[in-house]
Amino acid sequence: MGVIEPHTGKARLFVPRLPVEYETWMGHILTKEEWKTMYAVNEVLYLDEVSSFIGMRTSLFFPKGVNTDRGVEHSVPLIEDVVSSRTEKEFVELFELLSELRVVKTEMELDVMRYSAAVSSAAHVEIMQKIRPGMTEYQIESLFQHHCYSKGGCRYTSYTCICASGNNGATLHYGHAAAAIASTIQDGDICLFDM
Repeated sequence: MGVIEPHTGKARLFVPRLPVEYETWMGHILTKEEWKTMYAVNEVLYLDEVSSFIGMRTSLFFPKGVNTDRGVEHSVPLIEDVVSSRTEKEFVELFELLSELRVVKTEMELDVMRYSAAVSSAAHVEIMQKIRPGMTEYQIESLFQHHCYSKGGCRYTSYTCICASGNNGATLHYGHAAAAIASTIQDGDICLFDM
């Protein structure tokens, strides 16, 4: 969780306080200073310090509001002991402002988007060159991800890949976590790739 103070511009990051045993399984536990350097913030606090930190503030600015694209209301994150004691007028809704800010891109953001699109396009071209009947959907997804990482340095994709063949292409969001993509591609299948 992150917090920015509008009047000072100070950015704070809240991270979990991990037990020492964590290190045995997951490796080095980052110090507050290491988190601070990694995310270029002014201060790092632990998540169990959120309530006391927010409790000292007179106004809270949250990305609360209605997403007009989907009609879904984004509400204030529940920090029960702090939020429940606040009146509604102490909350300032930022959702519309933040939504508008997402529309405007800096030149650097545009460059990143162009680069990502170029890497993704090249990966799709490689798939078109290598796909054959008898391959599985997950092999195609793997080929896409491998190209993006090995050739473009893009370790993650922006969303779960949709790699559907045959009738699977009629399923919206095919390939989510609860539905494995394992069908074998048949000769003549139409393939739908949203990756």
